[in-house]
Formats: sequence, structure tokens, C-alpha cells
Amino acid sequence: MLATLKQALGVPATRSGVLDTPVDTAQEAYAVRDLLGTEAHFVLVTSASHWRRAVRHFERAGLTPIPAPTGFKTGSERVRTLGYWLPSAGNLRKTQRVGAFTK
Repeated sequence: MLATLKQALGVPATRSGVLDTPVDTAQEAYAVRDLLGTEAHFVLVTSASHWRRAVRHFERAGLTPIPAPTGFKTGSERVRTLGYWLPSAGNLRKTQRVGAFTK
């Protein structure tokens, strides 16, 4: 899907690559460093709840990414039911997102 998008946006194949071996952000940071070198300028697109941690991983690898957080949560959900206040797996997942902003 991303290859199709890059082609539609006019990104030459020689200006992009695929990293299919990293299993987490730390490994991806080192794979990007190995691919681009430490002097490369690049945009790091990641979720808004994860971008600060992701940038730190890339900085530890000796890189200086330009962060581009996406997928912001706006909090526009209206509180209408008792279920909103009860514990749930979905609400537990939200606490992980909050932790990303406090670290």
C-alpha cells in the first residue's frame, strides 16, 4: 500500500526503501541509520501518542529526525452512558497513550 502511495505522490523508487526486518522502534532506528547514514535529513511519521519515544530511539541511534506526529486523539467523545466510567480494555489502552505524553 505504501509503495502505491509513494508512486502516486511522485516519489522516485530510488528515494525510498522498505525496512521489513525491524520488529520494534529501536531496531527500526538502527536500520534507518544503516540505510541512510547519520547525516541524512528525513521525516519520522508516527502516531501522536508515540512520537516522543520514537524520536528518542532515533536520537540514540545518532540520527536527527524531523517529527511528524499523526493520528491525534481530540477527546471529542461525549460522556452519555455509565459504561464510559467503568473499567474496560479500551480505557486501559487509553492510559498507555497518556503515559506517552508524560515521559
